Amino acid sequence: MSALDRDKLAKVLAMLGSRHDGEVVAAGRSAHILLKGAGVTWTEVLTPPDPADPFDRDKLVEAEAENRRLVIELAQRRLEIRKLQRRTQFASIKTLIGWAVMGLAVWFMGPMISSVQREKPHETQVLHGAGPADSTLTTVGRFLSHIAPP
Repeated sequence: MSALDRDKLAKVLAMLGSRHDGEVVAAGRSAHILLKGAGVTWTEVLTPPDPADPFDRDKLVEAEAENRRLVIELAQRRLEIRKLQRRTQFASIKTLIGWAVMGLAVWFMGPMISSVQREKPHETQVLHGAGPADSTLTTVGRFLSHIAPP
């Protein structure tokens, strides 16, 4: 038994439309011989393949499961990206706020520092690095006592 040559069968069946009766009969007989040689029947040849083949159905189920898994993974990745974007936005806002606070602190404390420097220049030398190192805490404490209420 050999496999059915469908191309050859199609060419033989095309001869059924001939004007000559002998060619039509020969085409029918040739088609029948092709089927017998392949070990198939006309019903098997003319019946379309079953689309619900279990092998294909299993593949379809696997593909759908993989697709669902990938859709879920994509959604998770998008959520992670949004979280990271929010963190960077929050970090940049925190940095901006930090710089603003530092600017305000310098703006408010600048006049206080210069007033302490004018009133007690020997105590502020430590802040400039010109005084003894052991008096640093004392000088900073005195400085803070000038800017903080008692």
